[in-house]
Amino acid sequence: MNVPVANLSLDQKIELLLNNPINPNVILEGQINPYILISDLIEVNSGSNMTPRQQIELMKQLDHQYKGKLLNGSGPLSKAFRTRYRDIQGQQEILQKVALDIDPYADI
Repeated sequence: MNVPVANLSLDQKIELLLNNPINPNVILEGQINPYILISDLIEVNSGSNMTPRQQIELMKQLDHQYKGKLLNGSGPLSKAFRTRYRDIQGQQEILQKVALDIDPYADI
């Protein structure tokens, strides 16, 4: 049975990429963009106006939900997840520096 990728749920798409990290029929045809998929995953699971720290915690929970395959995997989805994770960590570091510049005794 061959189900069109467009008919798969977000979780099914993630499982497809995690279990078939190099599937040219899915990835090379552009049916699933790993970076958009990660953005969708975070958006669906997050509340509005999450701080970078909260987003990092959410991403750790999502990684745990997928048995560590998001941060430690080798496929394109894991690469997209790690890239997003590092971007958010960078945002958090900038916010910490700005907060400490404003108030050196801030509890961050």
